[in-house]
Amino acid sequence: LLAILAVRNPTVNTLRRIYILGFCAAGVGFTTYAMVSVVYWLLRFPGGTADDLIRAAATLLVCLPLWGITWQRVQALFYDGEDGERASVLRKFYLYLAVFVSVTLAVIGLTTLLAGLLRRSVQLAAQGDWRLPVAVVIVLGVQWLFHGHALERDAHAAPEGPKQAGIRRLYYYLLAGIGLAAFLVGLGGAASVV
Repeated sequence: LLAILAVRNPTVNTLRRIYILGFCAAGVGFTTYAMVSVVYWLLRFPGGTADDLIRAAATLLVCLPLWGITWQRVQALFYDGEDGERASVLRKFYLYLAVFVSVTLAVIGLTTLLAGLLRRSVQLAAQGDWRLPVAVVIVLGVQWLFHGHALERDAHAAPEGPKQAGIRRLYYYLLAGIGLAAFLVGLGGAASVV
Protein backbone atom coordinates (compact mmCIF):
# COMPACT_ATOMS: atom_id res chain seq x y z
CA LEU A 1 0.00 0.00 0.00
CA LEU A 2 2.83 2.44 0.82
CA ALA A 3 4.46 1.71 -2.55
CA ILE A 4 1.17 2.54 -4.29
CA LEU A 5 0.82 5.73 -2.25
CA ALA A 6 4.34 6.80 -3.22
CA VAL A 7 3.47 6.90 -6.94
CA ARG A 8 2.97 10.42 -8.28
CA ASN A 9 -0.19 10.64 -10.35
CA PRO A 10 -3.34 12.67 -9.69
CA THR A 11 -5.67 9.77 -8.88
CA VAL A 12 -3.24 8.08 -6.51
CA ASN A 13 -2.39 11.42 -4.90
CA THR A 14 -6.08 12.07 -4.23
CA LEU A 15 -6.50 8.59 -2.75
CA ARG A 16 -3.41 9.15 -0.61
CA ARG A 17 -4.80 12.46 0.66
CA ILE A 18 -8.16 10.86 1.50
CA TYR A 19 -6.40 8.01 3.30
CA ILE A 20 -4.04 10.21 5.32
CA LEU A 21 -6.59 12.93 6.09
CA GLY A 22 -9.15 10.27 7.06
CA PHE A 23 -6.75 8.83 9.64
CA CYS A 24 -5.90 12.36 10.74
CA ALA A 25 -9.60 13.18 11.22
CA ALA A 26 -10.22 9.95 13.15
CA GLY A 27 -7.16 10.61 15.31
CA VAL A 28 -8.11 14.18 16.11
CA GLY A 29 -11.71 13.17 16.82
CA PHE A 30 -10.81 10.41 19.29
CA THR A 31 -8.02 12.51 20.79
CA THR A 32 -10.45 15.37 21.36
CA TYR A 33 -12.93 13.02 23.02
CA ALA A 34 -10.21 11.59 25.28
CA MET A 35 -8.87 15.04 26.17
CA VAL A 36 -12.37 16.28 27.06
CA SER A 37 -12.78 13.18 29.25
CA VAL A 38 -9.46 13.81 31.02
CA VAL A 39 -10.17 17.51 31.62
CA TYR A 40 -13.69 16.66 32.83
CA TRP A 41 -12.24 14.07 35.21
CA LEU A 42 -9.73 16.62 36.52
CA LEU A 43 -12.50 19.17 37.07
CA ARG A 44 -14.53 16.57 39.00
CA PHE A 45 -11.53 15.46 41.10
CA PRO A 46 -11.87 13.75 43.57
CA GLY A 47 -15.38 12.84 42.37
CA GLY A 48 -14.37 10.90 39.25
CA THR A 49 -13.48 7.24 39.41
CA ALA A 50 -10.04 5.89 38.56
CA ASP A 51 -11.67 3.69 35.92
CA ASP A 52 -12.91 6.80 34.05
CA LEU A 53 -9.42 8.29 34.06
CA ILE A 54 -7.76 5.05 32.95
CA ARG A 55 -10.18 4.64 30.05
CA ALA A 56 -9.69 8.24 28.91
CA ALA A 57 -5.91 8.06 29.31
CA ALA A 58 -5.71 4.78 27.36
CA THR A 59 -7.74 6.30 24.52
CA LEU A 60 -5.48 9.34 24.57
CA LEU A 61 -2.31 7.22 24.51
CA VAL A 62 -3.54 5.33 21.42
CA CYS A 63 -5.17 8.16 19.48
CA LEU A 64 -2.74 11.01 20.09
CA PRO A 65 0.10 9.22 18.27
CA LEU A 66 -2.32 8.21 15.48
CA TRP A 67 -3.22 11.84 14.96
CA GLY A 68 0.32 13.16 15.53
CA ILE A 69 1.97 10.81 13.04
CA THR A 70 -0.63 11.40 10.33
CA TRP A 71 -0.60 15.16 10.95
CA GLN A 72 3.20 15.23 10.58
CA ARG A 73 2.85 13.31 7.30
CA VAL A 74 0.23 15.78 6.05
CA GLN A 75 2.49 18.69 6.97
CA ALA A 76 5.56 17.08 5.38
CA LEU A 77 3.70 16.55 2.10
CA PHE A 78 2.55 20.17 2.11
CA TYR A 79 5.87 21.79 3.03
CA ASP A 80 8.09 19.61 0.82
CA GLY A 81 7.11 21.93 -2.01
CA GLU A 82 4.92 19.54 -3.96
CA ASP A 83 2.52 21.74 -5.97
CA GLY A 84 -0.27 19.16 -5.93
CA GLU A 85 -0.32 19.15 -2.16
CA ARG A 86 -0.25 22.93 -1.91
CA ALA A 87 -3.19 23.19 -4.30
CA SER A 88 -5.12 20.39 -2.56
CA VAL A 89 -8.76 21.14 -1.91
CA LEU A 90 -8.99 18.14 0.44
CA ARG A 91 -6.41 19.62 2.80
CA LYS A 92 -8.31 22.92 3.00
CA PHE A 93 -11.58 21.03 3.42
CA TYR A 94 -10.10 19.03 6.31
CA LEU A 95 -8.72 22.13 8.04
CA TYR A 96 -11.88 24.20 7.62
CA LEU A 97 -14.02 21.25 8.73
CA ALA A 98 -11.85 20.82 11.85
CA VAL A 99 -12.19 24.53 12.65
CA PHE A 100 -15.94 24.48 11.93
CA VAL A 101 -16.57 21.48 14.22
CA SER A 102 -14.38 23.03 16.94
CA VAL A 103 -16.19 26.36 16.74
CA THR A 104 -19.62 24.73 16.72
CA LEU A 105 -18.95 22.53 19.75
CA ALA A 106 -17.19 25.35 21.64
CA VAL A 107 -20.18 27.65 21.01
CA ILE A 108 -22.55 24.94 22.24
CA GLY A 109 -20.39 24.50 25.35
CA LEU A 110 -20.28 28.25 26.00
CA THR A 111 -24.03 28.51 25.45
CA THR A 112 -24.69 25.71 27.94
CA LEU A 113 -22.35 27.30 30.46
CA LEU A 114 -23.90 30.75 30.05
CA ALA A 115 -27.42 29.32 30.32
CA GLY A 116 -26.45 27.70 33.64
CA LEU A 117 -25.02 30.98 34.93
CA LEU A 118 -28.14 32.88 33.90
CA ARG A 119 -30.37 30.26 35.56
CA ARG A 120 -28.44 30.72 38.79
CA SER A 121 -28.64 34.52 38.54
CA VAL A 122 -32.45 34.37 38.54
CA GLN A 123 -32.51 31.68 41.27
CA LEU A 124 -33.66 28.80 39.08
CA ALA A 125 -32.51 25.25 39.72
CA ALA A 126 -29.26 24.38 37.97
CA GLN A 127 -29.48 21.86 35.12
CA GLY A 128 -26.61 19.55 34.28
CA ASP A 129 -22.99 19.67 35.33
CA TRP A 130 -21.04 22.88 34.59
CA ARG A 131 -17.73 21.00 34.37
CA LEU A 132 -18.49 19.17 31.12
CA PRO A 133 -19.13 22.37 29.09
CA VAL A 134 -15.98 23.90 30.59
CA ALA A 135 -13.95 20.85 29.51
CA VAL A 136 -15.46 21.03 26.00
CA VAL A 137 -14.71 24.74 25.67
CA ILE A 138 -11.11 24.33 26.87
CA VAL A 139 -10.22 21.39 24.62
CA LEU A 140 -12.10 22.53 21.52
CA GLY A 141 -10.84 26.08 21.97
CA VAL A 142 -7.28 24.74 21.79
CA GLN A 143 -8.18 22.60 18.78
CA TRP A 144 -9.76 25.65 17.09
CA LEU A 145 -6.61 27.70 17.65
CA PHE A 146 -4.36 24.87 16.41
CA HIS A 147 -6.20 24.30 13.14
CA GLY A 148 -6.79 28.03 12.63
CA HIS A 149 -3.05 28.59 12.97
CA ALA A 150 -2.43 25.82 10.41
CA LEU A 151 -4.74 27.64 7.98
CA GLU A 152 -2.82 30.89 8.51
CA ARG A 153 0.51 29.16 7.87
CA ASP A 154 -0.92 27.58 4.71
CA ALA A 155 -2.03 30.99 3.47
CA HIS A 156 1.50 32.35 3.87
CA ALA A 157 3.13 29.27 2.31
CA ALA A 158 1.06 28.93 -0.86
CA PRO A 159 -1.40 31.04 -2.85
CA GLU A 160 -5.04 30.07 -2.64
CA GLY A 161 -6.67 28.56 -5.73
CA PRO A 162 -10.27 29.15 -6.82
CA LYS A 163 -11.57 25.86 -5.38
CA GLN A 164 -9.79 26.51 -2.08
CA ALA A 165 -11.30 29.99 -1.99
CA GLY A 166 -14.74 28.44 -2.53
CA ILE A 167 -14.25 26.20 0.51
CA ARG A 168 -13.11 29.23 2.55
CA ARG A 169 -16.26 31.14 1.54
CA LEU A 170 -18.45 28.14 2.44
CA TYR A 171 -16.70 28.00 5.82
CA TYR A 172 -17.43 31.69 6.46
CA TYR A 173 -21.09 31.21 5.50
CA LEU A 174 -21.35 28.24 7.86
CA LEU A 175 -19.76 30.24 10.70
CA ALA A 176 -22.18 33.08 10.07
CA GLY A 177 -24.99 30.50 10.12
CA ILE A 178 -23.81 29.23 13.52
CA GLY A 179 -23.81 32.77 14.86
CA LEU A 180 -27.26 33.48 13.45
CA ALA A 181 -28.67 30.20 14.78
CA ALA A 182 -27.23 30.88 18.26
CA PHE A 183 -28.70 34.39 18.19
CA LEU A 184 -32.13 33.18 17.08
CA VAL A 185 -32.23 30.39 19.68
CA GLY A 186 -31.21 32.86 22.37
CA LEU A 187 -33.74 35.42 21.18
CA GLY A 188 -36.48 32.77 21.09
CA GLY A 189 -35.58 31.59 24.58
CA ALA A 190 -35.58 35.15 25.93
CA ALA A 191 -38.93 35.86 24.28
CA SER A 192 -40.48 32.72 25.74
CA VAL A 193 -39.28 33.68 29.23
CA VAL A 194 -40.72 37.17 28.88
